[in-house]
Amino acid sequence: MKRKALLKLIICYVVTAVLMLLLLNTYGRHRMERKLLERKQDECYNQAERIVSEYATPYYSSNLSYSEMMNQLRTLGDFLGARIWVINIDGEIILDSKGDMRSVNILDKIPTFLDQTFTNNVMIRGTFREPMLSVIMGIPYNYSIRGYICILTPMSEVDADSVYYLDFINIVFVVFLIFLLLIFTVIYFFAIYPVDKLKKIAMEYAKGHFDERLVLHSNDEYKDL
Repeated sequence: MKRKALLKLIICYVVTAVLMLLLLNTYGRHRMERKLLERKQDECYNQAERIVSEYATPYYSSNLSYSEMMNQLRTLGDFLGARIWVINIDGEIILDSKGDMRSVNILDKIPTFLDQTFTNNVMIRGTFREPMLSVIMGIPYNYSIRGYICILTPMSEVDADSVYYLDFINIVFVVFLIFLLLIFTVIYFFAIYPVDKLKKIAMEYAKGHFDERLVLHSNDEYKDL
């Protein structure tokens, strides 16, 4: 009985550990990536709002020169680790914080590029080395949209963040498994071990050895039995 109960506890422990690890590294990772992507989208959207209000609108109202706006967007792009475009209403890139896409019409490459506020895995061969997340916001001036601000950030940043957090969670889970092992050990000692002692003393009584005594250092159902 002792060995059978111990085997059941070991199987229960192993199955629990494996299922939890699989759940964390599949469904948990998918959920985490979605949340991190949503957070990155919100961050870029907030920055786009700031660019529109502080730089783009003054630029279209002639209160900010092209060179001043370019310097501001380069600085902000370097700080965010992102690429920033100013696109006119016809889809032509009139300002690129990296400088090599100016005068290119983005609609010739991706006709639906300006249709969505958030677009994942944007890839333009010869321009991007990896898929990008794009966040687009219109630039209002005199009650009409004069152009668009586009912030592009690598999707790999979201993947890197998810790996970092998942590694941390896995480390915490390993620590939890150690505590769980201790809990199973305590369960075995307090639940299975007394039963084994009762079994042995019952076998001695069956043989007529009534002088055998059972010593249990507890005041529970086992002692009553």
